[in-house]
Amino acid sequence: SEEALLETIRLDIHMKASAGEEVLLLTPGNYGEDFLEKEMGVPLGEAVKCSNFIGDAVRFAAEEGFGKLLLVGHIGKLVKVTGGIKNTHSRYGDHRMELMKRLVKEVQEHGQAGKTKEDFRDRDENKMPAFGETEEILAERIGRANTTEEAVGWLKEVCAAQAVLDYAAAKVKAQVGKWSGGQLEAETVVFSSLHGVAGKTSQAEAFLCLWKGRI
Repeated sequence: SEEALLETIRLDIHMKASAGEEVLLLTPGNYGEDFLEKEMGVPLGEAVKCSNFIGDAVRFAAEEGFGKLLLVGHIGKLVKVTGGIKNTHSRYGDHRMELMKRLVKEVQEHGQAGKTKEDFRDRDENKMPAFGETEEILAERIGRANTTEEAVGWLKEVCAAQAVLDYAAAKVKAQVGKWSGGQLEAETVVFSSLHGVAGKTSQAEAFLCLWKGRI
């Protein structure tokens, strides 16, 4: 039942707090856990898996007194968080492609975290996002994609995937802070497993190092 799953999540977070952990590692599920292991060096089972209950898990973390949270998740889940959706199960509304389209348009129009499009560089290819005259066409194409992975693939073709996932990570961070009433300092990693792109907020790596006890 949902109640039993929520109690499991609450207990897992409580145990992390009782152990004195300063940073809570949180991920929706197996994709995030695999990414944490393979790309970030976090052993399986160390992060709390919150399934679709991201909003509830954030609330539990705040109630347990955590001040720092590192949320790592697949774009298919966390794109919903960018739109303020606390429970990412499809029965509560599946707006993934609508929200992907919104992210693309916001990056096109406003840039990431106050930056302009001229500030963006694709980390893999060191190229500018090739928005240009294709802005409206690209946004519409993203909105018609069948999956977020397909959308990221199209974005990668025009060297815009990194910019959009970085921007998505920033929006997730803002939502987590809002849901915690400002109690949690959140950093986030949003990734595409198929296309090998990961968007991160500025202190995500520092939070990971802090969790590992390196600083």
